[in-house]
Amino acid sequence: TTAKLITEVVAAVSGTVSAAAVIPAPVTSATISPAPVKAKFNANLEFLLKSKEQIKEEESRAIALINETPAQKAAKRRRLNK
Repeated sequence: TTAKLITEVVAAVSGTVSAAAVIPAPVTSATISPAPVKAKFNANLEFLLKSKEQIKEEESRAIALINETPAQKAAKRRRLNK
């Protein structure tokens, strides 16, 4: 029967299982060195400053587009269509 077969499998498996010694992994402590932190900070700061410059540049372009006369806009369209 099924129960007898399961009992035989469990008995066979439990007979072959052996205990193994647990070897703990060496734990390394994290050390923070000031140079990489400062370099990352400088990189982030550069990105933020660059973003501010790009935002100002985009704003000035938008203002320039608003201030264009219809004749200038038509000339620009003609240039782009060529």
